[in-house]
Amino acid sequence: MTSVESRSHGEPIGTEIFALTGLFARRNLWLKKYLGILDHMVVTQWNPPQSCEVEHVGKIIKGMGRFSLVETTANSTRFDWYEEILAPKLLMLILRPGIMLGVRFSLWRFTRSFRNE
Repeated sequence: MTSVESRSHGEPIGTEIFALTGLFARRNLWLKKYLGILDHMVVTQWNPPQSCEVEHVGKIIKGMGRFSLVETTANSTRFDWYEEILAPKLLMLILRPGIMLGVRFSLWRFTRSFRNE
């Protein structure tokens, strides 16, 4: 499960995003009571509705992410997601199975939200 909160400064670029991925991710990330990985990101590029780029600036996870929408047909759009994560190798090896399950579940929920409209 992934829980997401953001802090905006009035403009999209510079908006901080806090995403918690874990088994028991809680809605309020500020309680500091969670089991998972907190990913702190800052929006660095904003080109709605086509793309967004973020920089991972957390204590453990660093790197960049790119999200884009590509129209494939008149009624279909593809969501491309690219991440370059710089984190301690041992930590990532240990946590990878859980992270992958959390990401897959989050993407499944994301897809389902569009199909229910």
